[in-house]
Formats: sequence, C-alpha cells, structure tokens
Amino acid sequence: MGNAPATPSKYCWPIHVSPLSRSEILPWDHIYTWSGTYQRHGIYIGEELVIHFQNSLEGTILASSTHPFCPCSVCGYPGGMSGVVLTCLDCFVGKGDIYRHEYGVKPGLSRSATCDPPEIVIRRARDLLKDLFGTYNLFRSNCEHFAIFCKTGRYMPASQGGQVDWALDLLTPQSSFQSF
Repeated sequence: MGNAPATPSKYCWPIHVSPLSRSEILPWDHIYTWSGTYQRHGIYIGEELVIHFQNSLEGTILASSTHPFCPCSVCGYPGGMSGVVLTCLDCFVGKGDIYRHEYGVKPGLSRSATCDPPEIVIRRARDLLKDLFGTYNLFRSNCEHFAIFCKTGRYMPASQGGQVDWALDLLTPQSSFQSF
C-alpha cells in the first residue's frame, strides 16, 4: 500500500502519490487524510497518536465517523472538542487513507519550506496542546496552518496557499486571472 520511504534530506521526504501504510509514517511527519471534500492535517508523534487542530463541528463529525461510542476506547477522545487535540491515528484518519505532506520538494507554498528537526516538531506540537494556537478559522488558522507551523516554525497565512486557496481557485473563473 504506498511507496517505501526514501532517505530524508534536510528532514524532508520525496513526493508520495500513493497512500502510506502505518509502518511508513514516522514520528514528526505532517500527515493528512481526506475527510469528504476537505483534508484533515496533523502531526504524527508516534505510538499511533496524532496532534491536530480542529473546530468543534469537525470534532463531532470525527467522533461519530470513527467511533460511534465516545469516548474512544483507544485514546479517550470524547468528540466535539475544538482547538488542538491529541487523538489516536484511527480517530484522526477515520475511514480514509494516510498521506505525508511534502516539504522541500518543489517551489511554492509550504512545499518549498525546510523542516525543523523531528524533536523540535514534536515538542512544538505538544506545546500547542496547551491551547496556544488560538481560535480555529477556516481561512486564517486551520489544521493545515497548524501542521505547517509545527514542521517549520513559520505561520503560513491562507494567502500563501493551501487547501482553502486550492478550493477557491477551482471556483474562480480563469478569466479573472488574466492580466491586461
């Protein structure tokens, strides 16, 4: 299921186009999964645990789709929470596949950023469990912003890309991008 990991370069990995198996995920990876029409991003910290940022609606949907009876018997996640949360990999992924967000592999957005060392990424994610990342906002402070910040130490506002800009690009007629 997925490609075998290659040797890391500057704490980054080559592109994976296939889903990853659980054995391919490393502590400190920025992982994501598709949840219907959007991606859910988080930092894998090892031992089948993920730290991620969510709003309360997403937390309720997450809980009901993965475990009909809350709290989760594996990680204790009660469902319906907002903010930075710690869940098991099953609660995070639900019925989706796991992908690794790539850094340092092509120009643009977070993909051209250099990642911090694994111990810093994990410490940063754990520190943010203390509710230090602020209020969830789909356009300015979402799960993708959280994971990028954990990996790089840099905050990437929506105007610099990500899944929200990608979705807006699909909805915007091409003629609006023409220059005169």
